[in-house]
Amino acid sequence: MHTQDAAAQSARSAPDTQPPGPDEQPAPPARSRGAALVGWVVTIALNVVAPIVTYNALHDHGWSEFSALLVSGCLAGARQRRSLRVAPPSR
Repeated sequence: MHTQDAAAQSARSAPDTQPPGPDEQPAPPARSRGAALVGWVVTIALNVVAPIVTYNALHDHGWSEFSALLVSGCLAGARQRRSLRVAPPSR
């Protein structure tokens, strides 16, 4: 009898470890307004401004329009691909 009571008591005191239901979503990570603004500025600078500056610099140095567009687009794509990398899980 004693073991049944102990098992029942430990089951009642065990923390709820079930995953959240489909309607429950975790809260977004806390991020200050300044950090969000810096993130947007960096994103726009690397994905919009840098390819335009790269194209203009290459075209001004005698590259054809096609070559300058190709290189500036590839550099923007490489930056995007690099930012999408997933870090390996830590152990």
